[in-house]
Amino acid sequence: ETEEKLESVIAGRGYENVLVKLSDEGEMEITVSKGEIDETEAAAIAELAQESAGISIDNLCLKCFNNKS
Repeated sequence: ETEEKLESVIAGRGYENVLVKLSDEGEMEITVSKGEIDETEAAAIAELAQESAGISIDNLCLKCFNNKS
């Protein structure tokens, strides 16, 4: 439920494809479809993760990919 909610919130920020995985150990991996993410975008996504799931920045992994062929 937390994963789906956070995916929707991040997608609402303009990212087409978002995948959020939350492990049993409290670690979160967020993957978004964008070639690059600048520091401001990364900080905004990290803040959303912290607010939505209480994830520490140390337990967050943010990945991006370019979905254009």
